[in-house]
Amino acid sequence: MKSCRKHIPIRHGLFSLCLTLFCTLVNAQGAYAIRGKVSDESGQPVAYANIVLRDAKDSTLFGGTITNETGNFNFRLKVPGKYLLNASFIGYESADTIIHPIGEVSDAGNIVLRREHHILDEVVIRKSRKRAKQQADLTTYYVNSNMRSASETGVDLISQVPGVGVDLMNAISLNGSQQVLILVNGVERDAEYLAQLDAGRIDRIDIRSSGGLQYAASISGVINVILKEEEHEGISGHVYANIPTQADEVFSFPSASINYSRKNTTWYTSYNGGFSNFRIEGSNQKTLYPGNHSREIIRTDHLRQENWSHKLHFGADQFSSEKTQLSLYGFISGFSNEQDGQVEIEDNAKIAGPKTYLFQKDDLDKNSSVFGSVYLRHRFNPSSMLTLEGNAYVLRSQKGLFLTGPESNLRQVSQSEPSKNKRNLRARFSSKISESVSFESGIEEQWHILQDNLLPSFKYSEHVFAGYLQGALAVKSFHLQGGVRTEHSRVIYSDVLDDNRIYLLPQFDLKYQFNHKNSLKINYGKRINRPQNHQLNPNPYTIDLFSRQQGNPGLAPEILSNLSAMYSISFRENFLSTEIFYRQERGVIEDLAMLTDTGSLFMEKHNMGDLNYAGMKVLGSINLHDNFSMHSNIECYHVQTQVNAFVKNQGIPNQSGLEIRGDASAVWAIQEDMSLSASLQFQSSAIGIQRQYREGTLYFISLDKVFFNRLKIELTSALPFRRSFTYQGYDIESADFTVTSEDKIRLSMFSAWFKLKYSFSSGSKVRLLKRDNVFEEKRVKKGF
Repeated sequence: MKSCRKHIPIRHGLFSLCLTLFCTLVNAQGAYAIRGKVSDESGQPVAYANIVLRDAKDSTLFGGTITNETGNFNFRLKVPGKYLLNASFIGYESADTIIHPIGEVSDAGNIVLRREHHILDEVVIRKSRKRAKQQADLTTYYVNSNMRSASETGVDLISQVPGVGVDLMNAISLNGSQQVLILVNGVERDAEYLAQLDAGRIDRIDIRSSGGLQYAASISGVINVILKEEEHEGISGHVYANIPTQADEVFSFPSASINYSRKNTTWYTSYNGGFSNFRIEGSNQKTLYPGNHSREIIRTDHLRQENWSHKLHFGADQFSSEKTQLSLYGFISGFSNEQDGQVEIEDNAKIAGPKTYLFQKDDLDKNSSVFGSVYLRHRFNPSSMLTLEGNAYVLRSQKGLFLTGPESNLRQVSQSEPSKNKRNLRARFSSKISESVSFESGIEEQWHILQDNLLPSFKYSEHVFAGYLQGALAVKSFHLQGGVRTEHSRVIYSDVLDDNRIYLLPQFDLKYQFNHKNSLKINYGKRINRPQNHQLNPNPYTIDLFSRQQGNPGLAPEILSNLSAMYSISFRENFLSTEIFYRQERGVIEDLAMLTDTGSLFMEKHNMGDLNYAGMKVLGSINLHDNFSMHSNIECYHVQTQVNAFVKNQGIPNQSGLEIRGDASAVWAIQEDMSLSASLQFQSSAIGIQRQYREGTLYFISLDKVFFNRLKIELTSALPFRRSFTYQGYDIESADFTVTSEDKIRLSMFSAWFKLKYSFSSGSKVRLLKRDNVFEEKRVKKGF
């Protein structure tokens, strides 16, 4: 955003000075008081506006003044009567009102000035807002008017930040990883909260590409959305909707919110929904080599994706004083991801001869969850603060797959009823000892219980106790921040496993500032990635007649390490950064596919080995013109796998290769209330321990227009002219079998959706405390 200073003509300044001296003399002698307020169309006060009082009959000047910083004015008169009060300010249309000062105090009310729509003769741009700033442990991206004009929600806006990816289901990733923590003003949130957050409220976005010691050890990166410092009292909210242009291409994420604030308390509720309905085509080709014979199995899917979700948020914030803040927050949620339709399987066995099976596929997927939290923050003094948090989460699910053939004996069924219970308690204390020294410490305790009602033998519990200590030191051009997080975990699986482990997770950031434009940052960090619910559940899941998979409750967490060096440069409103890095992932969890004695595939989750990455990254945020900006992030790296002994015995070799991934976005502000934007995400084939993964290039084009300052309409097209999009696929090659699998979405020539957003507010402004929300349902990728 740019700040402008308007040159006011000298005659206008002399008039204001004379008017001020005149009204000072009049006010000193008057017996009747006149007061009022001047604001603009959005309700913001207009400071230093001219107020002139004239006789309503002959326009004789009787007095005047100027408004103060809050838009209020007050002056006195000696003679009662009927007066014409005129309010004016450069850049606004003047406004008149009639007033009769008959009592001691007469209120002129709130006078609203409307902006003039014309070109100023002389405007001097003093300074453009910088695009980004590199700090020791994070990079700050400042939001400008171009970014806001192309965004309706917080999710839309952060997708324009280099390195941040948002897929069609609003899943957010950072540098390719979805193990990302989302914060709003430093308090944990989720993608669905950002989906109902007005993009106009966002001031800047802090990116921590390596997580932080104060967060869970599984976090690979942090996105902290900082809101504008504004206050509101009264009612405010918004309504947002997506409207498809075709009945068989539904892609909608509606949201609505309403807040009521009074004095030191705010009550609020909001809703997030999600609906997607697409045609899905899948193909899976297996070539099996049992004994001395080969067998080719081809599966073709013609499905209809029917996904939906609903989440209702509610809570209250209270500021009992400037030092103490309290928040209560909760949500109720339900969601389902289903793909139903026709499945055809061709079994081309050389001995028995070819066979064809036709099935009707029906998914069962019902999920409901409840969450509640308490958040308390107390500031002892400007440099010391204590934060206490507690929350609980419950998830209940019903999942199943039903394959029914034309004959009753052709029926495959898989069912499970997993449940999850989780509780968290946290305490943090931070203090700034001096201008150059600060420290922070905290403790956290977490309980996690998994069960499956259809598998009584499965009961998995995990208890984690963690503590961390970190400090920061700034000396001249050097800034050092570092510390260590310690976690003790105990995992109990029925009567089979009782495992205790201790993890030491250090992290250090060193920044050297060459000058105000150039800096160098070195980072080292270590973290762990605990297995997800679906990876642990051993309840078997039948994919088709020849494939079956299940989870593994004996999985160990993945250990991830990162070492990087980043050089950054800022010039004018632009920011560029180049980074070299080395990453290692130990004990990588993947599906291990094996050929059974019956000639089918069995897939089970295992810790399969290590992945080593070495490469470089270039990212930038560039303003090519005042009305055109672009953001990009490109990574190129070499991958080397190292299988463990168990996997090596399955005949899986080490492999290596070169990969490239990236994202880009651009915004063109055609005019003040209209903009055109585009975004792109791409990745080459990704190397795993046993598989090679792939997905298509995803791109969007959007055109939006604002009406009446409150209604915004946008036309968005995903993948125009492509007709199909591969959202997931993989290949496996081994001595016993090969697999090629690909799932595609079928699209029209120009798939498009309308987005509508209407914002409203009333009253004045008060502070809002951002609520805590540490849980986001991690859903297995199943269409989009």
